[in-house]
Amino acid sequence: MAGKKAAAPAFDAVLVSHAHADHTDYISFLHRDIPLYMGTTCHTVLRSIQERGAAGL
Repeated sequence: MAGKKAAAPAFDAVLVSHAHADHTDYISFLHRDIPLYMGTTCHTVLRSIQERGAAGL
């Protein structure tokens, strides 16, 4: 982590409102202990993007 120590997450959860890149491109940088919440359609779109080989969501 570029010389930084891992710290406890400062957030309880993240709500993804929709699957636009400006809302989802940095999901992979979130601490793995932070749950993501989103609707079924958003999840389906993000899963499809991931399966098509888009860079690590």
